[in-house]
Amino acid sequence: MKLFLLRHGQTDWNLQGRIQGQTDIPLNYAGKGMALKAAAALRDIPFDRAYCSSLTRTRETLDPVLKGRGTPVFYRDLLKEISFGEDEGVTFEEIKAHREWSVAGFFFTPASYVPRTGAESVGALRARARAFLDELSLSCRHLNNVLAVTHGAFTHATICEVCNLPDARFWESRKMRNCSVTVVELKDGHWSMEREAVDLLGGENPLAALSPELYGHQGAGMMKTTFP
Repeated sequence: MKLFLLRHGQTDWNLQGRIQGQTDIPLNYAGKGMALKAAAALRDIPFDRAYCSSLTRTRETLDPVLKGRGTPVFYRDLLKEISFGEDEGVTFEEIKAHREWSVAGFFFTPASYVPRTGAESVGALRARARAFLDELSLSCRHLNNVLAVTHGAFTHATICEVCNLPDARFWESRKMRNCSVTVVELKDGHWSMEREAVDLLGGENPLAALSPELYGHQGAGMMKTTFP
């Protein structure tokens, strides 16, 4: 079974460089166009089932992808973005200028990140990603293709769980653009990485092989931080 993890389209907060976390920001005009292009890029993949974060930006990304398909959809809080609590809405420029802020640790030193009260830890996010993978291992092992529309940090956490990466390498991957898709495979009870951060809007094919050097966790160690 192949699991296609699709990141949502662009929002105004993405455009403004603000961390969204679980704040429910909808797609902007460009983001809705991205979702349509992603739908076109994925049109030939027959999805047996779809899962979607319960936030608006993922729902609005999913809708055109499944339009006219009749694919069963399950909306899950489990797939939400990491929560930053009271820090949601601050800009990356502010974070870079204040490395002493707790939230800065998530982006620059994830292995030692200590969230503020009300925010979520890297371990808690990874536990959600692992719980999702474990659920699919039981309920979807007989299927061929499953779609999950989710978020940047949740997808990074899933990659870490699949590849058994430490928290220090949390952000180590290809650049994860809006509407990029990451593909992992469940075979004989084991998960493995198939495609990482495929740029659908840039014309990359999620079913085409990518060379190993494009994978941060397999190559020389690319660090391409993609903020949620």
